[in-house]
Amino acid sequence: MSEEEFWELVGYAPDPNQQLALLENRLRALPPHDIMQFCLALRQELNRAHIQPLWAAAYIMCGAGSEEGFDCFKAWVMLQGRDYFEAALTDPDCLADIPEIDYSVCEHFLVLADHVHHDLTGEYPDYAPSPRPHLAFTDRWDFDFVEGIRESLPRLWARYGEAAAY
Repeated sequence: MSEEEFWELVGYAPDPNQQLALLENRLRALPPHDIMQFCLALRQELNRAHIQPLWAAAYIMCGAGSEEGFDCFKAWVMLQGRDYFEAALTDPDCLADIPEIDYSVCEHFLVLADHVHHDLTGEYPDYAPSPRPHLAFTDRWDFDFVEGIRESLPRLWARYGEAAAY
């Protein structure tokens, strides 16, 4: 599945619950092989977004220090549409302009295609996701690191920083 096909399926709607319902309908219209291709494309995009500057944004916005929290954050960025996703990979500070995170839809987005595949075939997709890039982050954030985030993501820090980082 091409990136264009993936993003066309993901789409965008101002209401994330509506967006997920539309995505589910689109996925249900596909054959199981294409649903598996969507699953693989989703993991590829999640891996592409597995970068330190975006994780720093996640840390500021919601304290996402764990891998699972970061995955949910990346899913939320993806649900804002391809343009925001691509912009966030280049300049995570742009995320200061978009809505608050709704984790309930993020988690649902991450597993939706797997569940649709299961509903249609009785089996979950059988694939080996590619390993994510290793990042040097830990769950312990030191003062120098936080100061670096404040300087590199000033708009996000102004909106979320003090509450999230300490």
